[in-house]
Amino acid sequence: MNMSDEVSNQPAIKGSKIPFPRFQAYLRESFQWVPTEVATAARIRDLVKWFFDLLKNAVVAGVLKYLADKTGSALLRTVADFALLFLLVYCWSYVNTWHIAIFHGLVLNVVLCLALWWVIMRGIAVSVDEVAKGQLK
Repeated sequence: MNMSDEVSNQPAIKGSKIPFPRFQAYLRESFQWVPTEVATAARIRDLVKWFFDLLKNAVVAGVLKYLADKTGSALLRTVADFALLFLLVYCWSYVNTWHIAIFHGLVLNVVLCLALWWVIMRGIAVSVDEVAKGQLK
């Protein structure tokens, strides 16, 4: 369904005239939806939303770690550790849905999964530590 179908299917108000009919026809012909582009744009928005959610969660975990370091509070340290743990679990939940079978041996696939887990864990841990260190003194 394109925009011209939507405009023509709208009920007319009795006694009303369409303002600027030539301009509306120009707009209908100039701006058209391309279904593949709409689907691609939706996927890009989903990816960007996921990235900024991850970034927001990493900043929150970093701020909690910063506050725990500054105050020396054991409770805040526990909350910061849980935030880091749940951030790691959140990232791993995306990777865990993949079945990695690059090599034909079980041992190599397990080693590859563990290496991927370590890279994700180190990346998140380093980014949270950098946020905690990056606070103004």
